[in-house]
Amino acid sequence: MSNAALIIHEEGRPRMVDILTFAQLRGVDHRTVREWLRRDLLPGATKDGRGKWQIPVDAIKQEKPIHEKPDGTISVVETPAPARVEDLIIDADGAPAPAPRPRAFFTVPEAAQLLGISPYRIRENRDAFGVVPWGPNGLLLVPAPVVRHYLGL
Repeated sequence: MSNAALIIHEEGRPRMVDILTFAQLRGVDHRTVREWLRRDLLPGATKDGRGKWQIPVDAIKQEKPIHEKPDGTISVVETPAPARVEDLIIDADGAPAPAPRPRAFFTVPEAAQLLGISPYRIRENRDAFGVVPWGPNGLLLVPAPVVRHYLGL
């Protein structure tokens, strides 16, 4: 069955599908779709009477959550800026490093924003992007030369 046959609007509304069907249509894992729903990145997705998600078959994942206000207007929810690597560098006493240094690494969200791709793509292709874990919690960092290479600089 082709995708064109699936995108049929009934009574002016887009056809709704469940999480597994939407994931298959998009070629992603169902856990990815659940994360998108959790972060409110799929406009038009609703829960039915049984608490199961129903997603418009032609929904497009947003980069930032979009919320419809009671008056019908739409607003974009701003997410906080990612932490800067310079803010994470500390000296032996636990104080922030005094002198700013040239940037050697970007966090995955920062690198994704610079490259115009999703953080998910970078995490899935760690070897290609040279991703390395850093610190006790394993913060993922992308070397600045790799970002410059993909930007053509």
